[in-house]
Amino acid sequence: MDTELLKTLVAIVDHGSFQRAALQTFRTPSAISMQMKRLEEHVGAALFHKQGRDQVLTEEGQQLVHYARRILQLQESALQSIKGPQQGVLLNLGCPNDYVANLLIVVMSVMETMLPNIRFRIRTGTSAELRELMDKGEVDLALVTRTPDSDEGLTLFQDKGVWVAKKALIGLHLNRFRSRCTNRAVNSTPVRSMVCKRKARIIDCIASPPISLLLKAC
Repeated sequence: MDTELLKTLVAIVDHGSFQRAALQTFRTPSAISMQMKRLEEHVGAALFHKQGRDQVLTEEGQQLVHYARRILQLQESALQSIKGPQQGVLLNLGCPNDYVANLLIVVMSVMETMLPNIRFRIRTGTSAELRELMDKGEVDLALVTRTPDSDEGLTLFQDKGVWVAKKALIGLHLNRFRSRCTNRAVNSTPVRSMVCKRKARIIDCIASPPISLLLKAC
């Protein structure tokens, strides 16, 4: 099996789209599509299917990605065994501020164990900003937040947003506070300009039918 095709498949999954994989591999989107058609012909199964405007992995595609990563890791291990490890590798690593104090430290520790001579240059920003930096080639690897149904990258950690309200407010409809919440959560500059995983949830909550919790903070 052509490892270049496997590299492209993994790039699509890691970067979240054919377009972004094309930027990272210095190919055109049409060339990426042709490679995936060749790979599908080789394995005899569809690897992607349309979901809205996105191309998402089929069950066969998910299975192949799992094996593709193992094959590429073995290939890299074999090359390192023969050539020896690279000296003083500099990795431009991106990370949202939320993850610097916990997840980033763990990731760096694991990588230093695997590659003792690695050096890091850290760039911080929102997940959206870090994806743009990766597309421009200014960041080699980034820790970003994604939605649960996305196949982008590798899942390192999962968390869950929680709505919090005083016990006395339970049972009261959001209608009573809708205008206050709307002004605070949507029309105010801090939240409107904020690019984070919570913004869409705030807007969805306010636009939804009345519920029994008052939004206090994000």
